[in-house]
Amino acid sequence: MVAVSTTAWWVLGSVVGALAVVVAAALVLTVIALARRIVAQARDIEAALIGARDNTAPLFDIAMMNHALESITRGIKRAQDDAGPEDDGGLLARVAGAIAAWRLV
Repeated sequence: MVAVSTTAWWVLGSVVGALAVVVAAALVLTVIALARRIVAQARDIEAALIGARDNTAPLFDIAMMNHALESITRGIKRAQDDAGPEDDGGLLARVAGAIAAWRLV
């Protein structure tokens, strides 16, 4: 081993310590820079998601409208079934039936 004075060891220790501090500071700065990029990307993603939510909100209204129309349709069918069979021809069929019956007499 080479004989080195005590002062040289102190200087060597200080240089190694300073180097460790520089490396640690570089790593911390790198982590901070990456964190800032992630925050910026998260803001962009959040804005895109809010836009997608706003653009798809009317789809839920369509589903509710479809449900309401189905309920109305079921009610109309139920009311028609309760009323009994309808006169298929209406007034014209009744007049034609009366004329046909009159000709037979």
